[in-house]
Amino acid sequence: MNEEQNLKSLSQSDIQVYLQFLIEVLQATRNSNGDAQVVYLLLAANTDKTNLILAEILPRFVSAVLRKVPTGTVQSLVADIVTFSDLIQQFPLGNKASNMEVAMLG
Repeated sequence: MNEEQNLKSLSQSDIQVYLQFLIEVLQATRNSNGDAQVVYLLLAANTDKTNLILAEILPRFVSAVLRKVPTGTVQSLVADIVTFSDLIQQFPLGNKASNMEVAMLG
């Protein structure tokens, strides 16, 4: 996927790939207590997905999930998203502008 693509240009299967990656990276963030080494390994293996499409998907995912999770889970999920946003902002690989966009929208 190139940087010029956007969410509207993707197939449903491509969108699912991004959603699965987002879920995986948020779980890694939670399970590692925000350990940068753990999260960065996952990001490094998926730099093709750390782009503006992820930045478009993240707020939509968050909005959809927050409406469905129990109230007690919301705080934990928000903390994971904030931690992930901090980590991707500092991630040294991939497109820095895209990483910043993901961080700002997270």
